[in-house]
Amino acid sequence: MNQPANQNPHARHTSRPNRRFLQLLMALALLPLTTGSAADSHLDQTLSLNDARHLLARTGFGATPGELLRYTGKSRRWAIQTRVDELKTEPSSTLPQWVDAPAPHYWARGRMPRDGRRHFDRARDEELVDLRQWWVRELIETSSPQTEKLTLFWHNHFTSSYADINRQSTSIARQHNTLRRLSAGSFRDLLVAMLRDPAMLNYLDNTNNHKRAPNENFARELLELFTLGEGHYTERDIRDTARALTGYSVAPQHNMSPRFKPWKHDNGLKTILGQRGYFSADDLADLILAQPRAAVFISEKFYRAFINEHTPDPEVINYLAEQFRQSGYDLKTLYKKLLQSEAFWIVDNRNAIVKSPLDLVIGTIRSTGIVPRDWQTLPSQLASMGQNLFQPPNVAGWPGADHWVTPDRLLTRLNWLSGYTADDCQQTGQQGCIANSNNTMMMSGMNDDADAAHLTIQLAAENYQGAPGYQVALIKDQQDVWRSAEQIVNGGHDTKALGRLEPGVDMPWQQVSLPIGKQVPAFDQIRVSFLNDTRGRDGDRNLYINWVEIDAKRYPASLGEQRSNCPPKQKDRAGALYCTGDLALSKPLPVEGVTAAPPNLLSAEAIYLNWLNDPQKHKRPTLAFTLTGVQLNQHQWHNLGVRFHVERNGSYSMSVENHECWPDCVERWPACARTADNQPELRALDFPLQTTTDDFCHYRLLGNSDQRLVDTLWMQLPFLYREVSKNARHLRKSQSAILKRWQPHVHAMQQRLAQSIYNQSTTRDIQVTGTRARKLKSRALSSNPLAAGQPSEKHVANLAQLQKRIPELSLSSLLLAADDDTGDDTNSLGPLLQKLSYQLY
Repeated sequence: MNQPANQNPHARHTSRPNRRFLQLLMALALLPLTTGSAADSHLDQTLSLNDARHLLARTGFGATPGELLRYTGKSRRWAIQTRVDELKTEPSSTLPQWVDAPAPHYWARGRMPRDGRRHFDRARDEELVDLRQWWVRELIETSSPQTEKLTLFWHNHFTSSYADINRQSTSIARQHNTLRRLSAGSFRDLLVAMLRDPAMLNYLDNTNNHKRAPNENFARELLELFTLGEGHYTERDIRDTARALTGYSVAPQHNMSPRFKPWKHDNGLKTILGQRGYFSADDLADLILAQPRAAVFISEKFYRAFINEHTPDPEVINYLAEQFRQSGYDLKTLYKKLLQSEAFWIVDNRNAIVKSPLDLVIGTIRSTGIVPRDWQTLPSQLASMGQNLFQPPNVAGWPGADHWVTPDRLLTRLNWLSGYTADDCQQTGQQGCIANSNNTMMMSGMNDDADAAHLTIQLAAENYQGAPGYQVALIKDQQDVWRSAEQIVNGGHDTKALGRLEPGVDMPWQQVSLPIGKQVPAFDQIRVSFLNDTRGRDGDRNLYINWVEIDAKRYPASLGEQRSNCPPKQKDRAGALYCTGDLALSKPLPVEGVTAAPPNLLSAEAIYLNWLNDPQKHKRPTLAFTLTGVQLNQHQWHNLGVRFHVERNGSYSMSVENHECWPDCVERWPACARTADNQPELRALDFPLQTTTDDFCHYRLLGNSDQRLVDTLWMQLPFLYREVSKNARHLRKSQSAILKRWQPHVHAMQQRLAQSIYNQSTTRDIQVTGTRARKLKSRALSSNPLAAGQPSEKHVANLAQLQKRIPELSLSSLLLAADDDTGDDTNSLGPLLQKLSYQLY
């Protein structure tokens, strides 16, 4: 690369005394920043209540009385330093279990029968519902809202959409974790992580970026939306950046991890941002960050997000950008310098940002201390306001500003705020109700009888002129042995105001827990009844059931039977109750525990044809299988890939490669395992069918259990071939034809196996068990620090202390970002939340 323009070619000749003198000068230059110069004297001002609320709301969501107590009366300098010091990299609550589990078999979806695909998609939707509810809960309860604010900022900067990456819930959750972990670290590290992030690579089509036909999607958005901004690069820069990104992909069968495919990569000379070289994705971060514009672009985005979204001050932005660059692109430095700027504190920049739906909803909940009883439906209510978590509208993210308050969205926001303070929730079924109702959803610390057995139901509702009512019963020999009281579903989707929803991930799903008694009575059926259907020209009322869980077993609605006048055409959608009627459930799936396979028997949930090529046309044809849910004695694999080859001399071989197995294909890779200089992560083993030599190290250096696995896979090749042939109807016609042309080779291998070294294992069979259910634990909102339905005792106590310190305290001074100039000085929560000024902060 060319020598940087600011590098001094004579620096190596500088004498030691001169270097020391320069160090002293630098120290003196920094001294005013730490002792309080005239330029930052405003930081020594004491925080008023308005100042404290401004800082807390801009760096978090609303302001709790406890936070206001802590910050009011302290200096701005102390408050900023405290806010920065208390940034975290880990959430306060545990992520859903499935996030850290091996990734679902996304790669196998297209090979599944239609019903299997629907079940698979429903499970992924359920995971995203779980993730959205987890984040909402974290936003409500976190002790570091500034962490969540920065995570949300990056979520809307490095965007990816669940729906647009084929429901890859695991990749979306892992990207969220990366954004959280690096949100206040090095921007370079964050940029490098996004260049290899599986969700990003899939979302922007880089998995299809091949040297023969470079795909420019990722390259264009990288320069335009993520780092430099429009007009600060050339079309040549985009083309050669796309070439640098060729071959960077994902290994779906290796736990959805990043993978570099060198045969797809363009190794040629490239010119990117004025530099010429043999660049790859590993070089892009440094090439981009060498441009002064990168620091300006990110500083401007921070300014719009935290100071004023309409009128960025060029002088402030240039100062922030310079500090950002000098820090080595340290995001915490940028964040701190922004908060320390006078621009952040001046009155003209208050009430200058329209609250996003998250700022509005979560800020209201945290400020008032009241968690809606239907808090689990908040993600769908946020979506109705235009902020669908983990699914931004496009790669540019949510535009914010005036887009949040279009006429329809403003009405939805005001309706939510009205419902939040409604006293007649039970009768009207309004969204966000906080009054008591018959909904007995269990939350930690709020159970009537902690020792009672419970039935948990996951449901959603579409409201029309009120909310759906339902009842649950346990049946034994066609007689009720237990029946719940009639229930009302709070937090449903208003079809009159917002239109219909398709059953799926955007439904307002929630989990309701109903106490049964000291123990669960014997039953053979669960019946869920929809009691009060109504419809009109402008809406409809519907009830949706996803599953019922009782006595450590989950009964999915997809296996149930609906009895109504309008059942869905697809039987596996029996949980969609569009008319008054019943859903009968009698087929459970186990929600925990895996039955161990018998000794020396290899079991697999399913066997798929991974890929193949034509043995009549290719020089080294390959037939590849993937087995899922594999067990062999004490060893387990989430998936296990195996390939069979016809070598050029007519002999046969089998191989395994680590990017097709999870966890590793073998317990310990022999030192002689095959590797590649251009794929440092690659490990592969080859097992020829005909061998009599003693130097056959790939097999000979394996442990006994790994040799048994290799023996079994070789000996069971005919079985593998028969299994995928039985399901050939799920293959393309061309694949089916090629599979048939493999039959003579499979037969030839079977004949030769009898005399091979692999015909010595005690393992002889493969058992196909069928797909097992993944357990998704029900989640409850913690009662610490917030409880549902009413403010916590701590919140009330802090409010009393705050009022004692500030006798003139009013509700509007707690909740409004600027003095109310309407002349209507109300101290009632409902009317105050309806003020248009409450939409700003």
